[in-house]
Amino acid sequence: MPATPDDLLDRLAALEIATTTVDHPPAFTVEDGEAYVGHLPGVHVKNLFLCDAKKKMWLVTVPWDQTIDLKGLPTLIKCIADFWMLKWLLTDVDDSVIDDYE
Repeated sequence: MPATPDDLLDRLAALEIATTTVDHPPAFTVEDGEAYVGHLPGVHVKNLFLCDAKKKMWLVTVPWDQTIDLKGLPTLIKCIADFWMLKWLLTDVDDSVIDDYE
């Protein structure tokens, strides 16, 4: 059974890691997200959720203002494919899709 957001928050609390949660609609661009969290301190990030032809997955997280070298990314993440063989996974993938990649 997949972990829930509450499971994650409970685990962080058990590790004595303080958190603040801001619930907001999905933000598909940095600009969209800034409308909800731009006023908060700290590093704002963007995420790329990728998989290759062998169904290996990566979550790439970088500061929101950092440029990502998409051609160099496969080497950086030690992927046995060039960037164009990686697939972008949708942000609203259901658990059955994720299970298929395991």
